[in-house]
Amino acid sequence: MDVNKRILERAGYVVSCTVGQRGAVALAERIAPDAAIISRNLPDGDGLDLLDRLRARCGIPVMVLSEDREDEVSALRGGANDFLRKPFDFAVLLARMEKMLKSAESADGKQRSDDEARGSGERENGKTTPQRCQTGSEACAGRGVCSAFQPKE
Repeated sequence: MDVNKRILERAGYVVSCTVGQRGAVALAERIAPDAAIISRNLPDGDGLDLLDRLRARCGIPVMVLSEDREDEVSALRGGANDFLRKPFDFAVLLARMEKMLKSAESADGKQRSDDEARGSGERENGKTTPQRCQTGSEACAGRGVCSAFQPKE
């Protein structure tokens, strides 16, 4: 977890990490990250359950990490935006994170356009904002990432 955090921070991301499902959902609701990176194997349950919870509550893009090749299909079918098999190259992690966030921004822009055409969406400074996980004043400025991993043994 520490290495991934340092690599992402060096690339300009604001990273908040936690261990397990409960901590990840609470953290995501508190900071409203732009994306999440989660491990399939968590100390308090299956990462795919966390994937469902994050998508339902926050609608953020999620990347799943696992050693098991079979987890890739399960994660992608379960709604993950991306999957990386451990061990992975950090350059690949960064490239996939950048692509995932660009795709999410494109989708948010389309949603804003659709909302404006229908006259819906929240207004802020005269602009329509996407419906997202809005909780508290600690929301990350762009490129925020929430990570949930299994602790090192």
